[in-house]
Amino acid sequence: MKTCHVINNTQLTTNTYLLEITKNIEFIAGQFVAISLANSEEKRLYSIASGEQENTLKILYEVVPDGILTNLLCQLKAGDRVAVSEPMGRFLPTHDKALWIATG
Repeated sequence: MKTCHVINNTQLTTNTYLLEITKNIEFIAGQFVAISLANSEEKRLYSIASGEQENTLKILYEVVPDGILTNLLCQLKAGDRVAVSEPMGRFLPTHDKALWIATG
């Protein structure tokens, strides 16, 4: 896990936030990361919401009432630290014809 600093944590709706942190990993669209608070062993998986060429790493998340991590993530402020894993996942684009469907 690598330490990243919070740049912004924007509340978009009542329970949806966009966490923007320093980017110190390279990823391919479709991958995800594990995130934990710098002082915690609890970690959860989140999809990467930023483009590969962006200078920051963005994570879109929903605060879950009984969630172990999201109730803490929504309290993060600029300058706070989080731990981020290397990117994972193989849900990657191919050269084959494909139909991509997203749900939420």
